[in-house]
Amino acid sequence: MVWCWICLGFAVKKKSEKTKQKLRIDKYWSYIVRDKFNHTCIMCGKDKHNAQIHAHHCLVGKKAGGNSARYNLDNGVAMCYNCHMNKLHGRQDKDFKFYEDYVAKVKEIFTQGKIDDLRAYIKQTVIKDKDLNLIEDDLKKQYDSLQDML
Repeated sequence: MVWCWICLGFAVKKKSEKTKQKLRIDKYWSYIVRDKFNHTCIMCGKDKHNAQIHAHHCLVGKKAGGNSARYNLDNGVAMCYNCHMNKLHGRQDKDFKFYEDYVAKVKEIFTQGKIDDLRAYIKQTVIKDKDLNLIEDDLKKQYDSLQDML
């Protein structure tokens, strides 16, 4: 929000087209990743009928490769809200045992070789703004095909 001195109130900042596009891509990525794991938490086994299921990025941030890691479908797992936000990201007390279990589970799902391949691919791939259109089109097709199956 931005303070507006003319009307002495708050003016809502409009989102740019690039931001809107990234939000759409995030939506497609999240749904496809959750579907890949049958909308079931990898840690506790709760499914979409018992908990809100999130898609979690295994490798994150600029050091992990930025957008090339963010939109890679192999870089995600499904987790329920409690495991994802409270236990893993520590909105409650940090649970280091849970984190160790999470790392072990991710290694079990993705063999170490696959994780190393993913890291190498992400480091050598640089996504430019023009590539976002291709990524969005590809993920939207996959998302639409999953929606058609419902």
